[in-house]
Amino acid sequence: LIFKSFSGYTRMGKTARWFRVFRMIRLMRVFRLKAIFDLFNERIRSEGAVICTDIARNTTCMICLAHLVACCWYGVALGTDNG
Repeated sequence: LIFKSFSGYTRMGKTARWFRVFRMIRLMRVFRLKAIFDLFNERIRSEGAVICTDIARNTTCMICLAHLVACCWYGVALGTDNG
């Protein structure tokens, strides 16, 4: 009976590990976004379009950073006892 409960925890640990792998794959796609913005800037001729893509890139970076900070604070809140 004790071994049966440990196998459930092992399975849960493996599942959590796969979720972490999938999150890392998604994170790697975000890093490729910079290369996509740079390629787009090289191909366009309009200065206004370059400025717009720079603004979009900066906004995207700020949103991603805010999301990361919010996730960290959520983790801190889960770690406290008084909820």
